[in-house]
Amino acid sequence: KKFKSVLLVYRTSKKCLRVIYFNLLSGKSVYKSFTSPVKAAEWFNRFGHNELIEEPKALEHAAICNNFARALRRLFRQTHVPQWKLAEFLNVRQQTVSKWRSGVYLPDDATIEKIGNFFEVGFEYFAK
Repeated sequence: KKFKSVLLVYRTSKKCLRVIYFNLLSGKSVYKSFTSPVKAAEWFNRFGHNELIEEPKALEHAAICNNFARALRRLFRQTHVPQWKLAEFLNVRQQTVSKWRSGVYLPDDATIEKIGNFFEVGFEYFAK
């Protein structure tokens, strides 16, 4: 099988669906909330499906996002540092840090290095 994107849909309440779309070709993620499955499906169908990516690459990316998110959550738990402090240090929005922490987005290597410096851990800490 081949994939060019990953779509994650989950219900946060009776009236709200969260949708995360990750395009493996561009490396970009989109995060949206919807009040009905029909609206979520209509939104998703607007994306084109031109090229395909091998399934192992899609699964590898998902595993990398999960490992990074797990490591970041562990650092926050161990240090008791609030998200906003890291966001302020990196000059990003707190929502961005939240999305890294939940595995929605994966920051670039330079940002991961800065996060490591902030928490005083090496880059390899996030690869565990």
